[in-house]
Amino acid sequence: MGDPPRIGRLLEGAIGSGGPERSIHSARLFHSWRSIVGAEVADRCTPTSLKAGVLRVKVTTPAWATELRYLAPEMIKRVNASLGGVVVKQVKPWVGREEAGSEAPKRPTKKPPAEPLSIPSETDIKMARDLVASIPDEALAKATEKALLAGKMRRRQRG
Repeated sequence: MGDPPRIGRLLEGAIGSGGPERSIHSARLFHSWRSIVGAEVADRCTPTSLKAGVLRVKVTTPAWATELRYLAPEMIKRVNASLGGVVVKQVKPWVGREEAGSEAPKRPTKKPPAEPLSIPSETDIKMARDLVASIPDEALAKATEKALLAGKMRRRQRG
């Protein structure tokens, strides 16, 4: 008779090839999502996977995909602080249909999720903030900044 199997090997088989640590990070993130990102974001954005530092997040509308790209740097900081290390390096939102009430059955989607959207770089954010700095109305400045960043991301996606 050989030695009994080590607990790590048993857990690896049960949890998956990513190993226990990756699965633990995912479980902690998914469980704490609402407290990490806040109720408003959590009501519209759901984490769907965490692999190799990339957090994929399903959003309810294209507008929320744009919002999430804008919020991504702060979200990454909060998630990593909550998980106690650099676990998430990039957030990739994708648009999924909004869930109906609990009485509606879930039907599988025939088409794949939308292509992940890129996140604006620190340079893009700084450029947009510099451009709107002279706008005295704070709400207008914020909306203009978001529009600039969304346009930049759309142009980048088109290639």
